[in-house]
Amino acid sequence: MQTEQLAAGQIRPVTAEEVEQYKTDGMVHLKGILDADLVVRMEKVFMEVMDDESNGLASSDFGELAKGLEAQGLEILNESDSTSQTPKAGNGKFKAGGFNCQNYPSLNELGTRGPFGPIAAKLMGSERICFYGDQLFWKQPNSLQRTAFHQDATYIHHEGEQCCTFWMPMEKVDEENGMMGYAKGSHRGELYKPNLFVSQASFPGSEGKDLPDVEANEKEFNVVYCPAEPGDIIVHHVKTWHGSTGNTSQTRHRRAMTLRYLGDDIRYLERMGTPPDSPKSARLKNGDPIECEEFPLMWTREDGFVAPRQTV
Repeated sequence: MQTEQLAAGQIRPVTAEEVEQYKTDGMVHLKGILDADLVVRMEKVFMEVMDDESNGLASSDFGELAKGLEAQGLEILNESDSTSQTPKAGNGKFKAGGFNCQNYPSLNELGTRGPFGPIAAKLMGSERICFYGDQLFWKQPNSLQRTAFHQDATYIHHEGEQCCTFWMPMEKVDEENGMMGYAKGSHRGELYKPNLFVSQASFPGSEGKDLPDVEANEKEFNVVYCPAEPGDIIVHHVKTWHGSTGNTSQTRHRRAMTLRYLGDDIRYLERMGTPPDSPKSARLKNGDPIECEEFPLMWTREDGFVAPRQTV
């Protein structure tokens, strides 16, 4: 029996049981799959991007977004703080950065040459993997805004089943500082409107139906929350309903890097009512295979890594 070759930074293979869980539940928690050196590198890249004040597009404060939406009369999803049962805003920042890989070679190198492409291929059964991009999330202490349950599929300009998101924490995550939650099996259902991330209110101009109120009916929708450690990856299908709790800790941060990968059946589709920073292609038409300069081919089963190395 031939031993599976692992990519640099990957310390164990994905098991058959994990592949089956991904297919069945639309998510899988790959515990202890990344080595410590890669986690250190990820943290360094994370801070390079999120602490860069020279680039105004690198990150935004979702806490300020929440204040603006609340001023418009929209309901914000907040946790209670550690001393009160009353939901309140909290004074910690909830910073988010998205699609910075084109501006930071170190981030692009991590996304296209890290072990994630082969892992995505095994989970999705894909022969070729393209890199879609990155998102970084930093819930600082006492940043009480929840991340509303949503589907990634309706925020991005493509369609198909072979698309997944990797969520990877930089520190221990538990019920205190902002766990991820997933509605198991929800990837087999329909698509719903994108929402405003810190509110269940739908994104302006989006079409279709609102996502059901998952936060108030977690048992009904089979929601599971996942404590996680550095070195873990939680992978979810692009249509899986997911969200996270706020950070109620007074001292602990919750930093997480997400990377998204596209497989064989993904086709380009420009959607109405998506966030303005959602990447598009100037070359592709609706229905075209996704591989292009904006969403580069990074790995194939036949040739391994094909994306060029970056000068970091």
